[in-house]
Amino acid sequence: MAEQKKSGCLGCLTLAIGVPVLIFILLAMFAPGDPRSAEDKARDAAEITAYLKAKRAVLEKLKAPSTAEFGEHAVKDDGPAFTVAGYVDAQNSFGAQIRSQYMVKVEKGSWRILSAIVW
Repeated sequence: MAEQKKSGCLGCLTLAIGVPVLIFILLAMFAPGDPRSAEDKARDAAEITAYLKAKRAVLEKLKAPSTAEFGEHAVKDDGPAFTVAGYVDAQNSFGAQIRSQYMVKVEKGSWRILSAIVW
């Protein structure tokens, strides 16, 4: 009789956990996706690409690029190009960790670097 009671409790526990998990899975499967428009998603992807290209251009100008730690940045849509600005912490030629500002213009579409300034 004790074995029946244990298996009954196990069934209740399985039901108590299984039903909410099943509901969560079904809601996740049928919930609407990302509400942003295709245009917004494309703009976000373009901004990310511009940032990655700018980051590469900045690394090429540093004395010790392997020590670089990029901080906050902003991407501005300037018509035919993106302007990416931010800061990077990296070692200088004496080995001291310094913070430098950067501004990079990246051409849309070709992703060519138009200008890259690190100061």
